[in-house]
Order: sequence, then structure tokens, then C-alpha cells
Amino acid sequence: MKEREEVMWNATIEQLVNGYKEDDIAYECLFCENKFVKGNIYQVNNSLYDAYGAVLQHIKSEHGETVDYLLKQ
Repeated sequence: MKEREEVMWNATIEQLVNGYKEDDIAYECLFCENKFVKGNIYQVNNSLYDAYGAVLQHIKSEHGETVDYLLKQ
């Protein structure tokens, strides 16, 4: 958990609001470190998403609204 707290403290406001960080290769969930590689297609709840859509669906289904997750911590 300590590492996750460090990631959260080092995140920008935009990253905290979105719940993920982005680099040239992937989107990474700030809450659990799941990565979604750009250019890949992911199946989430019987639908197909690109990496951006998959990280958004992941955060919504696994962690709920970002503010709710942060308030629980």
C-alpha cells in the first residue's frame, strides 16, 4: 500500500481526477497498477475497447468513481 500512496502523491491533479496515468506505451490505473497497452484491444464485460476505453471501464467497474475511491483511503 505504501507504494500506491507514493504514486498517488506524485500524480498530477489531472491524473488523480482521471484515475490513470498515461505514457507513450500504455495507460496505467493509479489504484491497482493494471496497464492497458496502446494499440491492443481488450474485452471488458462482453464489449471490446481500445486501451483508453478499457482503462476507463476498468476504473469504473473495479474502483467506482475516483473521488469515492480516494475518500475511502
